Order: sequence, then C-alpha cells, then structure tokens
Amino acid sequence: MNRSANPGHDLEVSKIAAVRTAWINAVKASDIDGLLALATDDIVVVNGDGKTVTGVDALRTDLTHDFGLFDLELQDSSAEIIVHNTWAVELCEVNRMVSAIKSGRRVETHSRIVAVFSRQPNTAWKVARVVGLRG
Repeated sequence: MNRSANPGHDLEVSKIAAVRTAWINAVKASDIDGLLALATDDIVVVNGDGKTVTGVDALRTDLTHDFGLFDLELQDSSAEIIVHNTWAVELCEVNRMVSAIKSGRRVETHSRIVAVFSRQPNTAWKVARVVGLRG
C-alpha cells in the first residue's frame, strides 16, 4: 500500500499507538474501568490458551478475577500497524512478568498478540479484538 496516497495514515497510527499505550498502562495499574473505556462493547479476547471472553461485561468479570490473583508487569514492542478504513491491525510481542499475589511466585512469559482496533463514529479508536498467540 502506498502510504503517500493516505496522508492521514501517520495521524491514525499515532492515535492507535496512544490507545495501545493507555491499554498497557491500565493493565499495569490493574485499572479495569480504564481498560473497558478503551474497548468496544463487543470486544472479543482470545487468550493464548484458547480461553475466550466476549463483551465488556465478561471482560470486566475476567479482569476482576485475574487482577485479584496476579500482578502484571508488561513490556511490549509494536510491529507495523496496518490501517484500512475503519479497522486497524497490529502485531506485537509482549513480555510479561506475572506475580501471584498470594504466593509471590513470579513467572516470565512471552507471547505474540494480534490486536484489532475499530474507529468509532467520533473518530477515536478502540480495541475490538485481541488474540494471544503463544510463543
């Protein structure tokens, strides 16, 4: 795709990167309301183990459970973001340090994530789909 044919591309990529940064910061802070504010109502999250969560209510329940058990430290590196009309796809690598709250046990994990963003009617971007890939 010829980026010069789409002069707003850099602005859209910048907006999407800001959503990703806000998402990561909300995870680090265990900020469930902050995460849900960044998600579409019909969000779908597929974890690396195949567990699937659909919709903001189910995501709230899942996050409440997970944040009650674990503290997460994230480091990610974004790959190219592809924008097409009202959709954008991003591939990224994520390193996590997961600490069990009760036992203090720490485990480092690495995964690849495919994130799909949806441009909203107000031109803001939200996270619509997240697919975790092991490895």
